[in-house]
Amino acid sequence: MKDIQIHNSKDIIADIKLIIEKAKQQTYSSINSLMIQSNWLVGRRIVEEEQGGSVRAEYGKALLQNLASELTPIYGNSYSARRLQDYRQFYLYFKDIEIWHSRVPNLTWTHFRELLTVSDVEARNWYIYEPSKEELKKEIEQQKEIFRLQQESDSLN
Repeated sequence: MKDIQIHNSKDIIADIKLIIEKAKQQTYSSINSLMIQSNWLVGRRIVEEEQGGSVRAEYGKALLQNLASELTPIYGNSYSARRLQDYRQFYLYFKDIEIWHSRVPNLTWTHFRELLTVSDVEARNWYIYEPSKEELKKEIEQQKEIFRLQQESDSLN
């Protein structure tokens, strides 16, 4: 079989790598966003049930245990009583989903779980916005690199 020479093979490889990496990044980001939204909605539903029922602590604890016993066998440990308590707390800390979603889209559920341990509102807000700023800087640098590579590729053609 005859070897085929590809003109600018480094350019096409670099372009394809960028396409693949960008797609992977967007996939992870989408999954993360949907997972956070799901956790928030679960937390909201738990709070709604608690407010519609008894306000006693025993009721809330029994509710979480009952939910966990039904959900954990189907969906795994992400729906244990402890995790359901996290989702509940997540909703209570961030009641307006649109505000946190638009301001901190680069935070993962792991970041939010850590934030649930911070009781001081000002400290929690600082921790929310600092990683977001860093992620924005990284994204700008990535876009600059993509633009630079595209210009190099265009100048070679």
